[in-house]
Amino acid sequence: MKPLARYAALNGYVDLCRSLGIDPAQLMRGAGLDPASLGLQDRWIPAAAVARLLEQSAAASGHQDFGLRLAESRRFSNLGPLSLVIREEPDVRSALRVLVRYEHMYNEALRLRLSLANGAATIRVGLELGEPAETRQSVELAVSVVHRLLHGFL
Repeated sequence: MKPLARYAALNGYVDLCRSLGIDPAQLMRGAGLDPASLGLQDRWIPAAAVARLLEQSAAASGHQDFGLRLAESRRFSNLGPLSLVIREEPDVRSALRVLVRYEHMYNEALRLRLSLANGAATIRVGLELGEPAETRQSVELAVSVVHRLLHGFL
């Protein structure tokens, strides 16, 4: 079975598209997604479709920083119930461990890895979509979201 992501991965998508002068509904339908379901943040959809949508949106808008722009609206709450658990962690390391351990609860394609060596922590962000797809926008979105979360932790 191919990995899934929650519609919450597209939080802020419609507003961003409109601000850039592109039609979000048309792009979503072109990627095989239902625009009417955007309000169902916990509904699962193919992660590859999300990646395709982000790439098509970047191309249609002429903004190669589309994924980065989309990340600007992200908050802890986009993680759903997991955000409540993370907020209660005593330190950043513990919060990151929870985020990595339960990544499958908000995006099955996302691969976060935390490694500790010589007092330094490294976070690796990757995607496994289960099929070949361009992932620049999705990876930039994920990295930017992790950065925003770290900023929030600190």
